[in-house]
Amino acid sequence: MSTFDEFAEDLMEDAKRFYELGRDESNDTAKQAYLRASLLVSVSSLEAFTNGIVDDFIDRRQFFDINEIAFLTERNIELINGKFEIRDGLNMKRLTQRIEIIFSKFDSSKLDKTDIWWSDLMLGIKLRNKLVHPKEKTHLNDTQILNLINAALECVNNMFLAVYKRKYPAITRGANSKHDFGSAT
Repeated sequence: MSTFDEFAEDLMEDAKRFYELGRDESNDTAKQAYLRASLLVSVSSLEAFTNGIVDDFIDRRQFFDINEIAFLTERNIELINGKFEIRDGLNMKRLTQRIEIIFSKFDSSKLDKTDIWWSDLMLGIKLRNKLVHPKEKTHLNDTQILNLINAALECVNNMFLAVYKRKYPAITRGANSKHDFGSAT
């Protein structure tokens, strides 16, 4: 497992721990802070896992063409001296679209958009967007965050099954964090 993969897993464990702290917190201000942290870090972890998978295969042209590489790495394509080249410069794409490309290239049967985890993931990302681009106050609850964590874990596990043909090793822990930082009051 690479250092970056360990980082992605560490982020997921942080998200789960923030959820646990929020779930057990009686002070609503502290509870909301923990749940917001869990929400943001959960999606960040999912993106890190997605980027890690892309990095494992990006140099192998038999998996991805130049358009897919540019899309997955969120970079631009330019025509230089008659040839298309990927250029530096951020060209942001939706995380879910990047995930869909991974499934379509490796094993599309592992992505069923009618599964509960997919709809929970979509709802969680909408909540994340409400926090990152606020237009109104967003109040979170334990169920929303637990559903997002479980959805992110299922997504990572299904990507592992599609790409590596094995389960994500930490799936057995579910939403229980191996981290023990902080304490709720």
